[in-house]
Amino acid sequence: MKIYIRNSILFLCFNLYSFTAYAQNKTIDSLQKVLLTEKEDSNKVNTLLKLCEEFDVISDEKDIILTASEALSIAEKLNFEIGTAKAYSYISLAYANNGDLTNAFDYISKALVLFQKEGNKVLEAQSYRMIAFIYQRQTNYPEDIKNMYLSLKLFEELGNKKGIATSLRWLGVAYEYQKNYDEALENYLASLKICEEIGDKGLLNDSYGSIAEVKALQGDYPEAMKYDSLSLRISEDLNDKFNIGACYLLFGEVYQKLGDINKNKKNKAAFNYYTAAKENVLRALKLWEESIINASNSGVIYEHLGEISLGLNNLKEAKIYLQKSLQFAKESTDKENFAGVYNGFTQLDSAQGNLGQALGDYKMYIVYRDSINNDETAKKSLQLKMQYDSDKKEALAKAEEEKQQAVEQRKENLEYLAIVSLIILVLAFLFIATRTHVPLKWIDITGFVGVLLFFQFLETLLHPYVTQYTHGNPLYFMGVNIALASSIKPLHHTIEKRLISISHNTTEKRRLKKLQHEKEKRRKAAEESKQNEGSEE
Repeated sequence: MKIYIRNSILFLCFNLYSFTAYAQNKTIDSLQKVLLTEKEDSNKVNTLLKLCEEFDVISDEKDIILTASEALSIAEKLNFEIGTAKAYSYISLAYANNGDLTNAFDYISKALVLFQKEGNKVLEAQSYRMIAFIYQRQTNYPEDIKNMYLSLKLFEELGNKKGIATSLRWLGVAYEYQKNYDEALENYLASLKICEEIGDKGLLNDSYGSIAEVKALQGDYPEAMKYDSLSLRISEDLNDKFNIGACYLLFGEVYQKLGDINKNKKNKAAFNYYTAAKENVLRALKLWEESIINASNSGVIYEHLGEISLGLNNLKEAKIYLQKSLQFAKESTDKENFAGVYNGFTQLDSAQGNLGQALGDYKMYIVYRDSINNDETAKKSLQLKMQYDSDKKEALAKAEEEKQQAVEQRKENLEYLAIVSLIILVLAFLFIATRTHVPLKWIDITGFVGVLLFFQFLETLLHPYVTQYTHGNPLYFMGVNIALASSIKPLHHTIEKRLISISHNTTEKRRLKKLQHEKEKRRKAAEESKQNEGSEE
């Protein structure tokens, strides 16, 4: 059973939900009027890019290319690099949706370089996601997954939950295409959890739909119907005809599978299931035709209608539907669609007795089936996931290590500050003590304390380097400390002598000054005595 993976129309448009054609056309008209009065500056570039976004909503690829090219021309003249990069992105988007993957890849690669240069991580992450989508369309799933992981890592670094949720879902799509349903479901559920946290209805809708698809592929039909019903409810609230159609398509696929099961049992219920399947798939086709979004995956619908017609034994109708599906497959180069169509033609030609043609169809089916999923592709995908998990663990370990280093550095800085502050206090005390009547004993003790503090300061400062060269060996470490202590011992003696000398000099100066003061006092007393004696005579 081929499950249509919804929303393969790309994701650079941020407003796929809650719009009407009238409102969209009104916005486009308004922007076009603004352009008539704008000069060729960065404002006009931004208006043109906004217009591209509106054209993207209605899947008007031709106007996207024309408008983005005009924006590109002006941005390049102005050397407006972010505008240039965004124009490249929209041109790439239009080419991708038209199936021109070569040009799509060239333009988004140019955009990526400029976004990296500008340091715009969000748009860089979206560019990686666009590149992943292009590889996905080429069924190059290892490169798809590689680039999607690059996108995911950037969004995780930014803490951008919407980006994380979207990248996780598209990783799930890549695994689903490779029939690695367990891995796909793991990514879808992780995306769903984030979508529920941020309350984004559009992304929540996509996650419900994706989980429903995987559940159907795993044969868990009750769960598939449950999640698809949740998706349908949101799609109807958003008036999103495209995803409403996708929901009915999945209902049809589940009924088709139940019809296949009962047909093999030769159960009459098969007819009822096939009939219900056809009703739902036709309803999906009608909604897609009414949707403003160009449903480039209509080939999948016709493929299912062909298979259902085979189940109902309506071979003529089955041939018509399968031929239509083949035509869409050729236009979109969808290998998955090709494989499903040729599988349908194999059954059709066998039922009609065209065994030679059936064999040829079967060979084509095998070619396309094997080109989609092989052991080497699965192995590379697993390696990329393991590498991502390893990188993520390494990044977390590095962050924790940097956090510990920051704590240690802060601790060391506080130690330096405390020691230097104490040294300054000791020096201040010594400066005052040597000029006052502080006992020599206290000056000597204070000087010794100062030398110890200096030793501690040097030991703390040199500790990281000593540890590096001694590798934490306690004996080597003790030896270095002894050498350091020995080297500052002469400094201690020098400081001690100097302090004593300063203290002695200060004491001697004070003694001489005192003697001089007493001598002067005696001289004045003698003079006064003589004056008194002269007065008496």
